[in-house]
Amino acid sequence: MGTRHKERAKLLWLKRRVALDEAPYLVIDKLDGMYDDAFSLLLEAVKDKRLPAEINPETSWDLLDGDAEIIDSVDARKTTVATADLLTWLEPIISQLESQAEAPQVSTPHTAPASDPLTPASEPLVNGLTTAQIVEAFDGLVTFNLAKSMTDKAVWTHDARITSGTKGGRYKSLWNPVIMATALHERNNAPMPKLNQAFNSCTFLADWREEWNRYSKM
Repeated sequence: MGTRHKERAKLLWLKRRVALDEAPYLVIDKLDGMYDDAFSLLLEAVKDKRLPAEINPETSWDLLDGDAEIIDSVDARKTTVATADLLTWLEPIISQLESQAEAPQVSTPHTAPASDPLTPASEPLVNGLTTAQIVEAFDGLVTFNLAKSMTDKAVWTHDARITSGTKGGRYKSLWNPVIMATALHERNNAPMPKLNQAFNSCTFLADWREEWNRYSKM
């Protein structure tokens, strides 16, 4: 975080309320990261009502009729959050990140060696699941749009991403489902029994089942 942003955050913490488009500076002050990721995280929390806010919609005036048309449910410049509520919302996230930093990293299954004749030369030699597979396995376990969170690169999804997809879709983004399921449970309250059921019933999660069972029994 740059010096100017730190100074701005220091002043914003003195206010009782801040605009939603100012709040990312406070998130970055506590978590580091990029503005766009912090804003995406905040907007999702406000829309899901996990972060209290005085919401004002973004509108556009019809000059002919003189009526206001709502073009977005949340106007980031006019929607405000209390700094006290923001700090309360951040505390469990900070604790979770600190716990993850202290916990051993979850390893991914071994990939086939480059010389393996069964591995096409045109395919990336990284084992993981596509965004569509992750959504198919876990989408019904949370109240928000999981696919959108993944494509918008929400902060909590970063650790689960193995590779980013390429433009044009020749290679798709790949994800570690164990790390994704861990984040869904610990940071988004996805129920453990449902996650266990997903790993036991989805055939494409079979290679990850043993890794998940070790985590889920801790």
